[in-house]
Amino acid sequence: GEIISKASTDAAMTFQDLIVGEHPPSGSELQNFYGAEDRRGILTTAGFLASNSTGEFGSPVKRGFVIRSALLCNPVPPPADPTDMQLTDGTGNNDQEIFNAHSNTPVCWGCHQLMDPIGDAFGQYTATGGFDANYAGKTSGTLTPGADGDPGGFENLDGLLTLLADDQTAEQCFALQVSRFALGRNETKQDACGIEELTTAFAASSYSVRELLVNIASSSMFLNRNPVVAGGQCR
Repeated sequence: GEIISKASTDAAMTFQDLIVGEHPPSGSELQNFYGAEDRRGILTTAGFLASNSTGEFGSPVKRGFVIRSALLCNPVPPPADPTDMQLTDGTGNNDQEIFNAHSNTPVCWGCHQLMDPIGDAFGQYTATGGFDANYAGKTSGTLTPGADGDPGGFENLDGLLTLLADDQTAEQCFALQVSRFALGRNETKQDACGIEELTTAFAASSYSVRELLVNIASSSMFLNRNPVVAGGQCR
């Protein structure tokens, strides 16, 4: 909350700052919880990590799912057939091994390959968001498995965050998600020109979060009803 609030008022704060910037916690209680570890961006906050856990487990599935669907605008499809998604305790020595045992079957892997390799980067964070360097078996993975060209591989969480901060899809998706929140609705065909203008202006502002909010409030999506005109051009 504090980081987002700062981003909405500080013109110098960018999308990249939200993802990889260092934001020392305020308040002694939070400082004691984080300890000496330097955390980068909103994805390493205890709020994000704890809210994307499953009971006592730090869930690579939930953490990867949120990044895939909310930050890359690439929703993960539900299973095609009824699938047993219950975890079986005692199948591994840590959270990763438990979840990997659950997903390493063909019927599961079709969807889990889109989430787990991303979520594994957070393997050193517990269900409550605490840090433990010995908690994970691995922190490497891929951002876009199976895609043509560079698969977006990373060795650790810093590598994943750096990829996301420089990823054009993530930048454009962030603009789209903020516009959805500000407008209180999803985009429609009538908004195509407005979205194009918004993402272009976001890039031109060096991805300033405050400028994005200003541009949304002054956009055609916010000010006008935009009818669809067959064969029409953005104007």
